[in-house]
Amino acid sequence: MRPWILPFIAGATAVALIATSVGLVVQHRRADAAEARAEQLATEVEQLQARVDQLESGTGGTADGLGGLLDGLLGGGEGGIGDLLGGLLGGGMGDLGSLLGSGGTPGAACLVPGGGGLGGLGDLGGLLGGDGGLGGLLGGEGDLGDLGGLLGGAGDESGDAAGRPELPDDPDALVEALVPQVAEDRSLAWTDPVEVDFLTTSELHARLDELLTEDADPAMDDAYQRLLVGLGAMPAGTDLATVRRQLLDDQVAGFYSPDTGELVVRVPDDGEVGTLDTITLAHELQHALADQALGLPDLEALEGSDRILAAQAVVEGDATLFMNQWALQNIPVEDQIAAATGEDAARAQAGLDQVPLYLQRELLFPYTAGLDWVCDQWLDGGWDAVDAAYASPPTTTAEILYGADANETVDLRALSAPNGFEELHTDEFGAAPLLWLFEAPGGNETAALPDPRRAASAWAGGEVTIWGDGDETAIGLVLGDATGTLCDDVSAWYAAAWPDADADTTGRPRTFTGGDQAAAIACDDTIVRLGIAPTADQARGIVAG
Repeated sequence: MRPWILPFIAGATAVALIATSVGLVVQHRRADAAEARAEQLATEVEQLQARVDQLESGTGGTADGLGGLLDGLLGGGEGGIGDLLGGLLGGGMGDLGSLLGSGGTPGAACLVPGGGGLGGLGDLGGLLGGDGGLGGLLGGEGDLGDLGGLLGGAGDESGDAAGRPELPDDPDALVEALVPQVAEDRSLAWTDPVEVDFLTTSELHARLDELLTEDADPAMDDAYQRLLVGLGAMPAGTDLATVRRQLLDDQVAGFYSPDTGELVVRVPDDGEVGTLDTITLAHELQHALADQALGLPDLEALEGSDRILAAQAVVEGDATLFMNQWALQNIPVEDQIAAATGEDAARAQAGLDQVPLYLQRELLFPYTAGLDWVCDQWLDGGWDAVDAAYASPPTTTAEILYGADANETVDLRALSAPNGFEELHTDEFGAAPLLWLFEAPGGNETAALPDPRRAASAWAGGEVTIWGDGDETAIGLVLGDATGTLCDDVSAWYAAAWPDADADTTGRPRTFTGGDQAAAIACDDTIVRLGIAPTADQARGIVAG
């Protein structure tokens, strides 16, 4: 079973660009925080300017002195620049709420200008203005003004710190400019020419329709839909194919297909390339470059959705890290903020808000968790370390989430089908899907386990089977448990997902009854078995033995 959002990768590794949407969310939240902190900082700047005037005139005391002045400015108190930068770089953003789950801003450690530290934040002398004043910090007008300077010079409209000229608006000229830039910045070489198709929204939707039709698999959709409903991850009656189609229309800004070399970027109907289109182009060119220089994983040849999702996280994490670093150096920060708060961003966010949280997590995992994982590789060994991952990518989402702390998998025994049910599909069930369940039992974030990420870290292998008997569904889920804690956590998750179910957690197996289904949970030292079926006897039969 392939990850549900990738059905149109017709036989290979075509990439749907959701990364722009991820970047939009991050930038949008950063912009909100930046504006709030900028207002606070503007007030503090006025107070500090008054203090400077006092010191210069000799009417103020010297107890605090310049050290106290700088301490306030650089974050010694609330609202300082340290606090502002913390928000811009992800430190004070909350955790991006429901969209990004239990992690923080993806790849934050790699998105500091200059990479991996604060060295790229520019000359602190510039914070005080060329003439020693403080008013220029916020542009002299109390707005975001020179925030670009705080982010390492990305706001220079005449070009970036490397002296590059301003990017052209013409699509063909933009491609001509970006192709060598992408190769230089990503430290890889093109082997063949690359062509880009710029499509309007309606043209892109028509192309997506073609790809979806080519790769449609109604039987697989039916099995996955039954699974998600049975796990409480999607409301009954939801049509997965319809949700997918609408979400792709809302979210896809471009894609690259290694099978054909097709590279598509969406542009407005007037054909003028905007900020988001430019960032999308950089992302997709990176995919094409990596394909030529390194070779993208053959997703169709991989067995199991968890293995596919892990490989996809490497590919999209690489392109998303590159895209964000490239944008910081080449797109003025005010343009990024304007794009992040514009109509396209609002539309993308609204589209995501209509999708069950589990599907949001699955949709974004390659771009968020993948970005974090690739960031770790990049910090350890630069682009060479990222390149090496293409030859030997992680094989589980646990490795993407937990790195070297991921557990070795244990041998799992297949579960038994209830009488009269036939197997619809068997697949891997990874740490990431388990995490998504724990983060929002029954689709409800307020019912999340106390520490979903810790709970899911016990994962040591997983397999799920979906059976059907007409409209009735049964599910068998077996999980490896490396810490002896997963049995209680799975029980707590099910109880939270179905709060009205009658629970018997003292017997063996533990059982939950009521509503349209029943569940049984049986555990030993290293294995957790979950059976879901129309009746309690059927559920107990799934986990027996």
